Amino acid sequence: MILSRRRLLYLFASTAAAALATRSLAAAGPASSLYPAKQCGKWGYIDRKGTMVIAPRFDIAWPFSDNLAPFKQGDKWGYLDTAGTEVLSPCFDEARIFHRTLSPVRVGTLWGFIHSDGSYGIPLQFDSARSFQDDRARVRVKGKWGFIDS
Repeated sequence: MILSRRRLLYLFASTAAAALATRSLAAAGPASSLYPAKQCGKWGYIDRKGTMVIAPRFDIAWPFSDNLAPFKQGDKWGYLDTAGTEVLSPCFDEARIFHRTLSPVRVGTLWGFIHSDGSYGIPLQFDSARSFQDDRARVRVKGKWGFIDS
């Protein structure tokens, strides 16, 4: 069977999207019910059956954690809930996933940690920050990495 260039590109795009969805399923873990999936250059969310539940409209979308997911539109990041509602409008320069009610966000050159309502649990003060794992988060201040407790 000879495939046309168009069919071959579609096959490649479909295979790549399936691979991304599979990685998203593995990364999101069993607690999540929605997974990032890219379609026509935009990101949305699919359920376990592969049905698009939240229409693709984001430039970047990350997995849900604590029922919220960071997404990027334009040059700013925000958070949405599992219904697809923007809980925190895009206002952060960078954002990561929530863990135990805290998520690292960057505004300008500094990082801090926010609660799901957008209030700061730990103010902007770090040069870099990672999400909490096992009640600790890695942070960098003046070129040195360390840990903070939640």
